[in-house]
Formats: sequence, C-alpha cells, structure tokens
Amino acid sequence: MVDQEDLEALDSLLWMSSSHRAASITHTNQSTVIRRTHKVLSIFGGHVARTPRGWRVRGASEMLKLERRVHQCFRFRARRPLRLHAPYWSSSELWRLPMGPWICNPPDRTHACENPLDLLTERIIDACLLTPTQLEEISPEQAAALAMFPIYRSSIDLLIWAGPATAAVTAEARSADAAGGGASAVQLHLFPFLPHSCRSRSAAWFQQNGDQDLEIPAISSIQRGPRYRAAFLTPEMLRPLGLQVVTEHQVGLPYTETLVYLAEHAGEPGTHQLIDVLVDHFAARPFPVGREERRR
Repeated sequence: MVDQEDLEALDSLLWMSSSHRAASITHTNQSTVIRRTHKVLSIFGGHVARTPRGWRVRGASEMLKLERRVHQCFRFRARRPLRLHAPYWSSSELWRLPMGPWICNPPDRTHACENPLDLLTERIIDACLLTPTQLEEISPEQAAALAMFPIYRSSIDLLIWAGPATAAVTAEARSADAAGGGASAVQLHLFPFLPHSCRSRSAAWFQQNGDQDLEIPAISSIQRGPRYRAAFLTPEMLRPLGLQVVTEHQVGLPYTETLVYLAEHAGEPGTHQLIDVLVDHFAARPFPVGREERRR
C-alpha cells in the first residue's frame, strides 16, 4: 500500500489538471505534489498523460484501482476529506462553505474539468455536480452504477454586455459568428470555465437563433463604441463574474444541477451530509429542489 498523502497528491493532480492547483487543495507545494506523484507511479507503473478530456494515468497496473478503492473506503470512514467536484459557479459558493467531511475544488475562471465522470468512476473524486449537457453524456452502462440527485433548478437566458471587440474568442464562438454571417454587432462569448458540452450547446443555440431579435441599447452608436458580447448563462453562472449586463434576452431554457455519486455510496452518512449541505445552501434559489423531492 501507499501512503494516503502520496496517492492524494497523484489524484489531486489528475483532478485539478495542474500541479499548482493540486498544491492548493492538498495544502502543500508543487514540488511536493510532483515528488509524491512520481513515488506512486514508481510503485504502480504508468505515466501521466494530458488528453483533451483531462489528465489520466496510462499504463498503470490494476493494483492502482484496488488501492484507490481502499483509500476511498478510508475517506468515507471520515479519516480523510471526501472530494466533491463542482463547476466554477457552484464552487465559487461552496469553496468557503462549511461542508463537514467534504472539500470542493477551488473556483478557477480559466479552467473547466472535462472528465468529472471519469474521475468519479475511477474513485479519484467521491461526488460531482453536473450540468444537463454533462448528464447527457452518461452511457447506460455508467448510469447503472451511479446515483443522481437534483440539487437546484434554474433557467438559462442570453445575457448581453459591452466588451472590447479585440477580446479573445474561442473556436466555437467564431464558428457561431460565421454561421450568423460574421457581421453581427453581438458576438457570442464562451467562457473557459464552461465545460465543452456547454460551450458546444451555446454555439448551436446562437447559430439557430442569430441575433436579429436581440434588443441592444444605443444600436446606432455601435460602430463608434465597443462591440456587444453575449453568453447563455444562468443567474448562478453570472453571479461570480461581476458583468455589467445591459440587456437580457429571456430564453428560459431549463437548467438543473445534479449531484452524481456511485450508487454503492448512497447509504453512506457522508453522502447524506453532502446532500443536506447542498440542498440547504441552494434552497434560497428561485427554483430550488422541493423538500418532498429531497426526501425521496
């Protein structure tokens, strides 16, 4: 077996996709994270590979999976903190919230975790909050091993603000602009903290609807002023950004954030504690999960 701290360093590196972010969550430093990671890999073999869907360990022995199972049991027995991954807008609220035995990833506007389900099924994390588009990616085989609990409901609207025309734009946003003719006064902005599935869906919506119906103030002065930017966001996504929204195009697309964890942990006291913390915290939202649903 390996020490808790050593495997924690490797798994935090994979979870955070950065030794710097891993150091912040393990309360160490980058060199310690890297040294402990190399120690674990020297025992189980393999190497860390960077993929479009996150960092993974390639070529390790099956013993690493067994070791993670043991360490996860140890965490659920309140020996080490349990790990919750949340998207940026939720982690911004949960990061400093008293959460009992649970810790949450630090909020980072520049990074989106693209593989929370992989991290969950590999027992690197113990639970995650997923968006509707991420839930759609769950296969029937995965669903059989998972438990899902809706935490809060909200709505997605198209928000518009003034921004510099030279600001960086993602490939998805450029594609959406091109589909709309490319000469629009409103440019789709896809924030890097949105998972790829959310960015792709936003680009598709923008392509379908264009901006012909958007109400933009001072439209006659756009050529002399900043270009307007738009994004599909919920109030929860908007809150930590501090944007000065000039108008809102009410689309009213439904949004539900869902807690997902391994079904085998449904009866764990730690799981019930997490559900209580999340539901109580988000209960003040306009569309919270009802108490009746919470008891199911």
